[in-house]
Amino acid sequence: MTNALAAKAPLASPGFSGTPTAPTPGAADNSTKLATTAFIVTALAAYAKIASPTFTGTPAAPTPTAGDNSTKLATTAFVQTAVSAISGAFGQCRLTKSGANIVLSPFRGNLLTIAGVACTVPDAGVSLAPTGLTAGTLYYIYATQSGGAVNALEASTTAYVVDTTAGNKGVAIKTGDNTRTLVGMVRPIAGPAFADTLAQRFVRSWFNRLKPNMVASFSANRTTTSTAFVELNTEIRTEFLVWADETISYGFSGFGFHSAANDYFIVGITFDGGTTPNAYGATFGANGAAVPCTTMLSNFAEGYHFASIVGRVATGGTGTIQFAPAGAATLAGAII
Repeated sequence: MTNALAAKAPLASPGFSGTPTAPTPGAADNSTKLATTAFIVTALAAYAKIASPTFTGTPAAPTPTAGDNSTKLATTAFVQTAVSAISGAFGQCRLTKSGANIVLSPFRGNLLTIAGVACTVPDAGVSLAPTGLTAGTLYYIYATQSGGAVNALEASTTAYVVDTTAGNKGVAIKTGDNTRTLVGMVRPIAGPAFADTLAQRFVRSWFNRLKPNMVASFSANRTTTSTAFVELNTEIRTEFLVWADETISYGFSGFGFHSAANDYFIVGITFDGGTTPNAYGATFGANGAAVPCTTMLSNFAEGYHFASIVGRVATGGTGTIQFAPAGAATLAGAII
């Protein structure tokens, strides 16, 4: 009996020898059953090694505070904050008219800061149709993002402000909503439709601005008998949108004459229907002369404006601007 018991282990706190085996419990077992090596290997397979782990899926970690310089894991949020602090706000894009739509395209890079995140502008750009917009209304264009990529443009009459939120400081945003970054402004024409022509510069980018020219000419002789300045004809108007920090340069070239031999004909450049020229030229008598004039202004209110030509005679008779040859009487401007 004694010899037989010596080969047995007690039920309480047995001490096994050799290579004991037992049934392997199921992987989710959480009981007092014996855990075999197979059970443990299966359980540990769902965990990473401490040394050189290889993660799968979408690993997450606490985001270190900005400026942390340790061996802690850097999350994408930490990196975005660090990049913004080093590089400032991104505006590597430009808004233009393309076909019937406006398009925000990458320019000298492809990043745009939205709500403190450096978002990618797709290679194909992001477009907006004029559908539902009102002709003659000024709209600011804002960009939105999803998942770190610019995904849509929004036209809004809500003005912009410069954000003061940490991580997004200095970015022009839709008032009260820093999830929308300013990228441009437009003024639709009848249709509605977007316009960007020599006579109507109605699509303007906030970033990487072009310096557009504006040009219009008289198509016939234009006359006046008024002794007060009046617009000679609306066909020479050029319309444009301007940002508050831009400068406008305009010039008129043409040949004018008076019906009388001893009277003056005066022409000038005005803006927004004004009757006091910002610059003017004059001709005396029936033989006529060139009447060039130029002006440069930097105090325009932001938004819509138009330039035109006004004229008047000194005391009576008729003043004439000659249009021939074609383009001889031309109003030209530029935003610089």
